[in-house]
Amino acid sequence: MGAIGRLAARQPQATRRAHQTAIDAEVKLAASRARELRESEKRFASFMRHLPGLAWIKDTRGRYFYANDAAVRAFQKTPEELYGKTDEEIFDEGTAAQFRLNDKKALF
Repeated sequence: MGAIGRLAARQPQATRRAHQTAIDAEVKLAASRARELRESEKRFASFMRHLPGLAWIKDTRGRYFYANDAAVRAFQKTPEELYGKTDEEIFDEGTAAQFRLNDKKALF
């Protein structure tokens, strides 16, 4: 078998190795990014938990999905009473209206 024949016979194996190397690199990169994201989320959660001021996060529909300890104390609600609910479901009409107005100011 000549040089060209040997090269052609090896190319599929070389191609497979190259593809596997590329896949391995992508898997390592994805794992690294996932680890970095978990670490970032832990830092953020720790920051929010220890923040002395009130802090909460709502989804795009205005439902609470996070409130730090200071907000839970100020609202006099448990996280279970807050999470998944809107201001209208938690607070009196006037308070809910003020919170909606504050949300609009913060978002726009």
